[in-house]
Amino acid sequence: MVPVWLTSIQRAPPGSLVVSAATSGPILPDKRGKTTVDELVMVLEGDVEFEISGKVLRPAVGEELFISAGVLHSVRNTGKTTSRWLYGYQMNQS
Repeated sequence: MVPVWLTSIQRAPPGSLVVSAATSGPILPDKRGKTTVDELVMVLEGDVEFEISGKVLRPAVGEELFISAGVLHSVRNTGKTTSRWLYGYQMNQS
């Protein structure tokens, strides 16, 4: 069984599944990055736009997106209210 960590701090032991929540006000700068692990994202509230490998996606509340490790991606709050989403990944095995 894989232990699950509900945290916003990425200090879980290798092999653990990490689930974190993110919140953004109406203005969220376009932040681009890559992760070293696969990531699963689910929108909880608001209007959020994800750009994954140059493709723009606007998932509805409750919809999930998969982001492969090493892929350039960004997230933007496109609404006028706060947006919230969950993201999860499994820590690399050491």
